[in-house]
Amino acid sequence: MPAKSKTDSRKKRHRAIRKRIEGNTERPRLAVFRSTRHIYAQVIDDLSQKTLVSTSDVDADKGTGKKKDRAKQVGAAIAKKCLEKGSTRSSSIELVTNITDASPRSPTARAKPASSSSRQVR
Repeated sequence: MPAKSKTDSRKKRHRAIRKRIEGNTERPRLAVFRSTRHIYAQVIDDLSQKTLVSTSDVDADKGTGKKKDRAKQVGAAIAKKCLEKGSTRSSSIELVTNITDASPRSPTARAKPASSSSRQVR
């Protein structure tokens, strides 16, 4: 059995996800593609087959810094563009704003729940 390439594996995952997820006008879909060098994000309405908003870190103002920092900038930029466009009910906006607001090192990040290993031993 021949080994699958990264591209083949990515396409297989994409098809499996697209079976379950569909964007519509009320709640568009957020698609993110990460290459080895750049990050691209777009908000898609699958019913009308149109990309509503897109951005990437290739833009002049987001092209510097570590990839993790550029990803946060792309997330904030796509959320801002969605809000300007009028798409306020998107799950992608909620997701992106939660990610940018609650980074692991920020004081507003959620605390991990206590472990349930405090059972009594008999």
